[in-house]
Amino acid sequence: MSELNRKKIDLTSVDLLTLDRKTPGSLQAKLHYILQNGIESGALPVGGVLPPERALADFFDVSRITVTKILDKLVQDGLVRKEQGRGNFIQNPPIRPTSVAFLAAAPAHPTLFQVLMGMAPILNEARSQLRVMGAFEGLGAEEDLLKLALDEGASGVIVYPESSLNSPSIYHDLRARNVPFVTIDRYYPDLPSDIVTHDDVGAAKQVCGQLFAQGCKTIGILPHREFEVTSVQDRIKGAREAAIEHGLNPESSVKVWREVYKDFHPSRPKETQRETGLRRLQSALSNSQIDGIFAINGDVAERLVSDLSALSDGTADLESLRLGACSHQPLKEYGRYPIVTALESADLLGAAAAGLILKRVLNPNLKHSHITVPMTLALH
Repeated sequence: MSELNRKKIDLTSVDLLTLDRKTPGSLQAKLHYILQNGIESGALPVGGVLPPERALADFFDVSRITVTKILDKLVQDGLVRKEQGRGNFIQNPPIRPTSVAFLAAAPAHPTLFQVLMGMAPILNEARSQLRVMGAFEGLGAEEDLLKLALDEGASGVIVYPESSLNSPSIYHDLRARNVPFVTIDRYYPDLPSDIVTHDDVGAAKQVCGQLFAQGCKTIGILPHREFEVTSVQDRIKGAREAAIEHGLNPESSVKVWREVYKDFHPSRPKETQRETGLRRLQSALSNSQIDGIFAINGDVAERLVSDLSALSDGTADLESLRLGACSHQPLKEYGRYPIVTALESADLLGAAAAGLILKRVLNPNLKHSHITVPMTLALH
């Protein structure tokens, strides 16, 4: 490295922010921000060598331990490079996504709110703005939201795909424009992309395995209007694998009741959907020899428990029913029915998706990742 590039920095001649000891906050956090700002603003030039730790401590009147921790953090952030015996060199600030868009039709849903809570601290640490875009803005179509995100300069996109969108062509357009994106919770099987999902197969296999172990011979699976999405299909797959493990025929011991709640949408008033669903559930119970029901998600589970309590005992042998579900929250009101629940960790989905976006922006040539987040089994 030339002498020009290895020039030692004289802090007395550099225009840095002042270390204010009166305002709230730790000295370490304040000094870290001062040095970070100096590097990113160019006041501390790339290639320059910072003064030794002791000199930095004396200049800012802080302990050497504080300086050591700050330098370690700057190295971790990619702003400083340590060379043994030579010093601490200023580096070009790493490329960061200035704005990450999160696209979902109903971001206020409890699951998606938990996803957001997982994303926020990761992106905040990377100083990336999080832009939430959903149906509440008057745009329900995934394609419209994606176009808006790009028009507003999003450097990365995390998307909860809409079940109504059958073609991933808009994502191929994103790839052509080198815009990184992550699909979360569900994905397009034929689209190469970064993916973060729960371990849907494994969770459903555990839940239904518990039901079979408790004596169930036939389980009815209840989805709602979203049926083709991968999270639903993978949970059905897990239920069938559980049947095989217990020596049962998956075709006869796992029944998918697609028609019962096919009109159910958790964002619509329950009163307008209840009568039809109740009638279909009553018919399914009367015409099937089942002793267990697996609700595909928490919304369906809550609807199911409510409907079962409304049905008369003469409709079917409801007393012996055992229930299972995957859910975004513990099911507090499950009536008299024993229930096995796989609890989702949506905040971990969000954190993993945010981490993938940051990695993809820094290195577009990374191989695509499919991260699966486990669920926690709970017995009531």
